[in-house]
Amino acid sequence: METMNHLQAPFSSQPHGIPKVDDRLCNGPLVAMSFIRANGYSAEVERTYFHQAPSKDERELFHHVENARKAAFDLVKPGIRCSDVDQAANNYLRKEGLSEYLLHRTGHGIGMGNHEGPYVSEGSSDILEENMVISIEPGIYVPDIGGFRHSDTVLVTASGAEYLTKYFTDIDSLTVTDYKISKRLKGKLIRSAVGIK
Repeated sequence: METMNHLQAPFSSQPHGIPKVDDRLCNGPLVAMSFIRANGYSAEVERTYFHQAPSKDERELFHHVENARKAAFDLVKPGIRCSDVDQAANNYLRKEGLSEYLLHRTGHGIGMGNHEGPYVSEGSSDILEENMVISIEPGIYVPDIGGFRHSDTVLVTASGAEYLTKYFTDIDSLTVTDYKISKRLKGKLIRSAVGIK
């Protein structure tokens, strides 16, 4: 009898949900998070990806988050209020009828820790300054479909902003459907070796 849990994408509608070690990723939008440190400083990257070709609705939701992300990024420069950056992303998503799926702020500062000021959120009094490092990560979380979020580490420059995260953002690059038999066998052997069915 198979005891393994199949982790469906709706689980990704929990912004910081962590799957169990014996869960298997299946179809729908999934959010991968990576938090790293270099020389004592933090950085992060998060991407929404798919194990099967995304549906029309999933593609549409993915592109809305990409547009919200661009609206936020395009506003970033010294002297801009963090609350205005948050509002740019959220106003786009609200205009598209997605307000009920907003669960968190558009971003936060990144420095010695992964989550610190300045806070890119509604009500924040923080003002962006040159050389600040922040995240840009608007997201929507749709029950029964899943979560959609990219997060990037962004440097505030003298004239705007620069993505420090260099990783694919387009839906085609983030759709992984290549199932090689050798990789599946290797995964099965590893799971068996550690006692996961």
